[in-house]
Amino acid sequence: MTNSTATDNSPTLLASDWRYPARLSKEEGLALGGQPWEFAWPSTERYYQMAREIVPRAWEILSLIEQALPEVLTTSLPGLHASVWDSMRDVFAYRAITPLLARKQFILETADCQQATAIESRERISNLHWWNGLAAVSEPTQAVADELDIGYRRGRSATWYRLRRWLAGPLGSAKAIQELSHLDRPLGKTRQHTKPDVMFLAYGPTIVPIIAAVATALRSEQRLTSLAVDFQPGGLAQQLQQAQLEHCPASSFVEPNLSRTAWSWLGRWPAIMRAYHRRVKELRLGEQIHEALLEAIELRLTYTLAAYLPRVVWRGRLAGAILDQIKPKSVVTMHLPGDGHAMNAVVVEAQGRGIPTVFLQHGIMGTHNALTATRPYRRVLVFHQPAAELLEGKGAAAPAEIVGSPFYDNISQPTVGQRDEGYVLVASQPDEQIERRRSQHSWLRVLFATCKSLGREVILKVHPNDADNISYYQQLVDETDALVRIVRHGEQPLSELMAGCSLFISRFSTTLLDAVLAGKPAIMVNFTGQPNPYPFPRRGAVAAAYTPQDLRTKLRELLEDSQARAALSAARDDYIAYHLGPTDGRAAQRIATALAECVAESH
Repeated sequence: MTNSTATDNSPTLLASDWRYPARLSKEEGLALGGQPWEFAWPSTERYYQMAREIVPRAWEILSLIEQALPEVLTTSLPGLHASVWDSMRDVFAYRAITPLLARKQFILETADCQQATAIESRERISNLHWWNGLAAVSEPTQAVADELDIGYRRGRSATWYRLRRWLAGPLGSAKAIQELSHLDRPLGKTRQHTKPDVMFLAYGPTIVPIIAAVATALRSEQRLTSLAVDFQPGGLAQQLQQAQLEHCPASSFVEPNLSRTAWSWLGRWPAIMRAYHRRVKELRLGEQIHEALLEAIELRLTYTLAAYLPRVVWRGRLAGAILDQIKPKSVVTMHLPGDGHAMNAVVVEAQGRGIPTVFLQHGIMGTHNALTATRPYRRVLVFHQPAAELLEGKGAAAPAEIVGSPFYDNISQPTVGQRDEGYVLVASQPDEQIERRRSQHSWLRVLFATCKSLGREVILKVHPNDADNISYYQQLVDETDALVRIVRHGEQPLSELMAGCSLFISRFSTTLLDAVLAGKPAIMVNFTGQPNPYPFPRRGAVAAAYTPQDLRTKLRELLEDSQARAALSAARDDYIAYHLGPTDGRAAQRIATALAECVAESH
């Protein structure tokens, strides 16, 4: 390895595990903590390009790592068709290997751009993600320094890294005990169900109307039955009943001995890791994977096995019980495997049994989905072109089919009235507190001050999960002395507020799509320096503001210049076709037809 010492006059790139990643100034360097998808590539397009390059490489590395895993992980559990590792591998690639490669590529491109002659890494021992290996910075930094043959300096002593390696397993075991104490207990009686043609895996209230629309089309046009298995903590029973959907809770299939089986896997990680180390040496993986990256993967593997092995066994057994008792002819999931939900175990086991599985999009997809791969689904059904582009080349699944969204099934005309009462409508998001730490400037402060100078009233519609930030919003109003009315969730429907506004503004909410459908000009704000979470500005019907000056300029243009408003309006039809897919009122029917074809293929 090349770790030459840099001179004091050399331009040195600093890579750190600061919590919210951004491309900072030369003096400050790079912040590489946070979630796997949070990187400050120059544009969303570059981010997506990078993801298409890195995800296949991550799976190549995963395949090498799997050669070193012992049979206890890779052999099917008794009575099941899937192994323990089958249910872990997608999440491990997404949470460990892919972000590691993304960080390496980000550091590499930045070092090349700044013509750095040395790199230094700094990591906070107070960061829990440092101890469990999620916020790996020193390892990709060292790999870049070796690749570029430049100096490298690590901010912490070797003692800290030895201590971290020694503690990763025990920390994971403590996490496992916490997880095991919250497992669902047997309900005592399992509901009996006739074999449904289609079994939907339900998680999150937004999926209920989609399932309801598709189930109706399945019943009326395909003469097929369906069942929703409820995985939502706390349950979706009320929403599913209101939608008149046949359903049952996943917890009703918990067997009496399931928790005991899961507990029996609690202390197995040390023996597994010893076998893994032996195989790594025999296979000489250090010659195929950079040693620093291999060390980071090993640390994360240790923590992952110690923390999640019992839970994965529990989920696998539960998945088997669900499929054994329900016996569906096809399985539909609305979550990609990288999300790590319990439904993934059902998908994995169903695929092992040869049951056709379908991925059905349930919401707008963006950068948080870019770094994950797709499993070998029989069909992949998405609403719009951005999702198809996002999933292209990301795994063994069939190519994505654009079917449209039951949410936006027939919107050829604006959905609300075209009155203009002069105010600017703003929709907050539930992570505004986090956003204030990510961004150097408060977008709402800039917005309030600019609207005051333009003599415009602002109505701030608060997200239902954003009530804790209202005092902060009131403070901004007082400081800017702007005319702002704060509307709490439930006080007035968003559709009514949208109908009367002159302009709509938000950060990444799907309400930006609602504004376009309502025929209103809209601005997406992103002051983070990171790629757009969702590609709303593509195709021109939504303007984008990436700096305070951008926002000031766009506000003035769209409030005072009729030509600027007309330019957004002219892009509306093309925008809707790209972002929403077909809007002919047949989305649910197209989905039902695809599912019926899968049922016909079931054996």
